[in-house]
Amino acid sequence: MITLFTTTKDFVGINRVNQLNAIRSWLNSSYQPEVIIFGRSNGVEELGEHPLLKIVKQVRLTSTGAPFANEMFNAVNEIAKHSICCYVNADIILTNNFFERGQFLHEKLKRAYLLVGERLDVDVNEEIEFVQGWEKRFTSKYASSFKLHSPTGSDFFVFPKGQYNFEKMPELYIGRPGWDLWMIYNARVNRFRVIDLSGSVEVIHLNHDYSHKPLLYKSVADDPEAIVNLKTIPNQFKYHFTLEACNYFLRTDGRISKNYSRNNFDKYVQIESIFKKYNIPFRMKMKKDAILFRISNSVFFKLLFSPVRKFNIGAGKFCFENGWFCTDRDSLDITKSSEWKKYLKFLSLNNIVAEHVWEHLSDTNTEQANKNCFYFLKRGGVLRIAVPDGYNPNKDYIEWVKPGGSGEGADDHKILYNYKILKQRLEAVGFKVSLLEYWDEQGEFHFIEWTDEGGHVRRSRRYDARNKDGKLNYTSLIVDAVKP
Repeated sequence: MITLFTTTKDFVGINRVNQLNAIRSWLNSSYQPEVIIFGRSNGVEELGEHPLLKIVKQVRLTSTGAPFANEMFNAVNEIAKHSICCYVNADIILTNNFFERGQFLHEKLKRAYLLVGERLDVDVNEEIEFVQGWEKRFTSKYASSFKLHSPTGSDFFVFPKGQYNFEKMPELYIGRPGWDLWMIYNARVNRFRVIDLSGSVEVIHLNHDYSHKPLLYKSVADDPEAIVNLKTIPNQFKYHFTLEACNYFLRTDGRISKNYSRNNFDKYVQIESIFKKYNIPFRMKMKKDAILFRISNSVFFKLLFSPVRKFNIGAGKFCFENGWFCTDRDSLDITKSSEWKKYLKFLSLNNIVAEHVWEHLSDTNTEQANKNCFYFLKRGGVLRIAVPDGYNPNKDYIEWVKPGGSGEGADDHKILYNYKILKQRLEAVGFKVSLLEYWDEQGEFHFIEWTDEGGHVRRSRRYDARNKDGKLNYTSLIVDAVKP
């Protein structure tokens, strides 16, 4: 169950029709929400007596008639009957789907969330009869006139009761620019789930004029009450916390998906600039009763949306396989930082694995590859390297893998590593190295248990088919290098 609260304008002209239609749509919902109206606008009595309706006359206003949001939100904490609260503008028609999704998400999340969304604008100049089947008749008559509003703000905010009070909310003026941006900004700062319902619910705004405002300001910069609202948001974020800054969105099938800002509001401006730079279509497009969320098919976006970012270097042209992004020399030159940035930009990797790649690099290129792996791994990230082992006591093995040797690809080998050389070179760029498999100077083989989570190595003690009956015919020098 949900408590809706709002404040109204005088019930005259188009505002009368719009507000009667909007509030009656709430009161006639089969979900039976509690409805609280703050203030007593002229004509509000036309709504009549209703068991779900409560009018609270006491509400503080600015000199121009804008209600104080913080006082309304605090009062709702005291008087709301239900655990779900929703501020909604009094010119918004809500369908049963809105209440269904709100209740579903509250039961799933319980706390620390904010539900917002774009509205559909439409002209309605008649009072609607709210009897059984009204939603279907209304949609049939007006859907062709629906226009998706820009994502500059939200006309509703759904949240768990008690999330906002005097201590957690500054003085904000409802109905003036900026207060809705603060709601999204504050939720992101506090790491709430800010979920965009656009496309999964229909929120219908009834068009009106702005004669209720004492002055029709030419710009936000000329509106002193808007300036007060916007001062609550740091300058660098002032105009960025529109609906595009939501960190989640609700799909039409009810699944909650991450939005492109990836639950990190600090990166939002960076991400937005990348969208604009590459002219990537990321806005949601309206198609009938659904909005399809489209993103670029680029590697960057695949990485951006991937819960774990792993590179398998030397495994093939850029593709995604078994949770790893595979690369080869043509798709990623690991010695050039510009090549890494082409895919990653500001992202970091969790894991890198390279099986029999490092032996093909010159001394100079090895140093650059080590530095690039260290730089583009996150803290705690792991680089797993497997190379031919120069301390292997089998002379045929050494002849096979040495630079210019007889084995496949050995004509391009630049160095034959042993555990000392490889460990020293990785530690020189900052890694902490763990030896997983290796031969020592005395011809003794060392092995510790490792899993494929850090990268599968086929030419290893465990997986190479040539190792039979306990005899080690082919192994690699394998290390894990961790970025501290």
